[in-house]
Amino acid sequence: LPPGLEFFGDFARVWRERGQDVIFRGAPHFIVASAPVGALVGAPDCLIALSYFELFAHSLGVGTVWDGMAKWAINDILPQMKGRLGIPDDHAIGYAMAFGWPAVKYQRGVKRAPHKVILVK
Repeated sequence: LPPGLEFFGDFARVWRERGQDVIFRGAPHFIVASAPVGALVGAPDCLIALSYFELFAHSLGVGTVWDGMAKWAINDILPQMKGRLGIPDDHAIGYAMAFGWPAVKYQRGVKRAPHKVILVK
């Protein structure tokens, strides 16, 4: 493992010893948003695309988790995975998201105080 990323070895140990998936959180599916290297707003475009994906997924009852660890692993530990995932060589990974049926079902959302809104005319 590259210097500074040795802790990723612990994730494999946790998987072997406890069967706990630290990187994908047990999600059966994974999506990676990428953009051409040098694109003016490539990274923000990827975040916006995944944000819409998350909203749509949740509307269908599908759970999501933003997966920075997977992005980190692909970029810094296994860059050859880009090709195996179908990401073009001239693209940079913007971010990744794992998704599937949620393990937890919330009966209701969190009750919050009303937002203070100031209208300026």
